[in-house]
This record gives sequence, C-alpha cells and structure tokens, in this order.
Amino acid sequence: MMRVLIVSDSHGAWEQLEKVVAKEQGITQLIHCGDICGDANRLRGLAGRVYGLTDGDVHVVRGNCDGSSAGLLEEEIILLGSKKILVTHGHRYHVNWGRELLAKEAATIGMDAVFYGHTHVPEWCELEGVFVGNPGSVALPRQADRRCSYGILTLTEKGELEYTQKYLD
Repeated sequence: MMRVLIVSDSHGAWEQLEKVVAKEQGITQLIHCGDICGDANRLRGLAGRVYGLTDGDVHVVRGNCDGSSAGLLEEEIILLGSKKILVTHGHRYHVNWGRELLAKEAATIGMDAVFYGHTHVPEWCELEGVFVGNPGSVALPRQADRRCSYGILTLTEKGELEYTQKYLD
C-alpha cells in the first residue's frame, strides 16, 4: 500500500507544512500542487527527515506565485503503481471557473487522476472518467469554514486509488 500526502498553496507558511507533516504517518510520497513560495528543497529535506523520503518521492510543481526562477515544472506526471496522476497548480486551466478544462486535458492524455491547487478550496469529484482533486490550502483557506486542509491519496493493495480530505485542526 502507498500513502501520498497532497498539499497546496502553502505560500511560505512553513510552520503549517511542518504541522501537516508531523500529523501524518506512513507517507511514501509527497505532492505539493504549487504556490510553495519558498525553497522546494526545504520541503524535500523535511520529508526526508520525517518520512525518509528521497528527492524522487517529493513532487512540487510551480504555481502562479512561485515565479519562473523557482526551477519547478509547470506540471508533473507521477506513476503510482499502474495509476497515472497529473499534478498541476491549475491556474493555466482556469480552475477558478470550473474543473472541466482540466479534467478534459487529463482524460485526453490518459490520466487516472489529476490534482491541482490555486483556488484554496478543497474539492474532489470524478469528471471525464478522471478523479479530480484539490487538497485546498494549508495556510490560506478560502472555503466557508476557513479550515486549513490537505489530502491523503492511498493506492490500495487491490491497485485502486482512494482519497481522503483532511483538515489541520
């Protein structure tokens, strides 16, 4: 079984990221969906110390607030067992106005799931036969209850993806 911690939109709030990492156990990979607004290597180091993860187990994509000098990819495709997962920040797919364009692109390129950030609102659904998920923000939540959030993606023994929305409180 594999367990993936998914965070987004931390905007330099390292204390919040550290709280999330300390709260979860048994993590085998970590995904940050952009707007880390800081050194991605700091997150890799934290994940290495706490979970024993290597650089290849920590995936960070560039958000609209990260800038091109951050040295991050706009998108990344991750293999989790036989499942293909697209990770993007989402702003290039206009996710503030809906997830349809993002879901369609993910389906077109054969993804099983796509994770994004940008809206700071946790949401998940299935569109175009693809699981579409946003863990929300660990620092600046925008949903009605304003709870800092993240997600856990599990690849089960049967090879299925299961997603759990989590909150930092």
